[in-house]
Amino acid sequence: MGSEGDHARQRFGNWRETIAPIFDVRPLAGDWDAGFHAELDRHHLSTALVGQVSTSAQHYERSESLIGAVGVDHLLIQRYEAGHTTLDLDGEEVQPARATS
Repeated sequence: MGSEGDHARQRFGNWRETIAPIFDVRPLAGDWDAGFHAELDRHHLSTALVGQVSTSAQHYERSESLIGAVGVDHLLIQRYEAGHTTLDLDGEEVQPARATS
């Protein structure tokens, strides 16, 4: 019988495979394998993808080499209901403004 860490690593592997055409993901340092979770509800609308995602914290990257390898390039609009993001724009860290209630 596997541990919760084993199950979390398997869930992360499944998530990584699912999201691979869009992002290269890797876990953040720390106790990520104590309970990684990811849920994705997506709809392909011909020229657009619409979805709702809920995941544990992670690092994700959309590099030029990934775009070239999979041939998929989209406009991505993200709205965070919880948590936040830090962007690396050509080596400069940017934290977008957070929405207030």
